[in-house]
Formats: sequence, C-alpha cells, structure tokens
Amino acid sequence: MRALTVAGLGHIRVVVGGIVPDKEHALLFNAGVSAVFGPGVSSAFICEQVTTFATEARNDSAATIDEAP
Repeated sequence: MRALTVAGLGHIRVVVGGIVPDKEHALLFNAGVSAVFGPGVSSAFICEQVTTFATEARNDSAATIDEAP
C-alpha cells in the first residue's frame, strides 16, 4: 500500500482474496485494503463490491474535475 502511495497511485483500491486468517483482516483494513473476500464468497458479491468501488472512483474523479479552476 505504501508503494502505491509513493508512486502517486494511492487512489487505487486494493482487494484481497483467499484464505486470510480473521485476525489479519483488521491489519489489512488498517493498511488500506478495501475488501477481503474469503472462501465461499460468491462471485456475484465480489462483482457487486468491485462495481461499487469503480463507481465511487468514477464519482470522485468527476468531482475533482468539476472542482478544478
């Protein structure tokens, strides 16, 4: 996450998938991960979440452009 920020890419959402111990979730979220998808999470739910993130990013980008001088 730090490397993304240093590279000027801190706006990019990061998601994690796989077998991640519950005790690690808070660490990942505190580091800036947007979502953790474990085994059994439906692909439909993952797609909904990623679509939501993309929509938010698009809206944030449009707001930034609208605010430009």
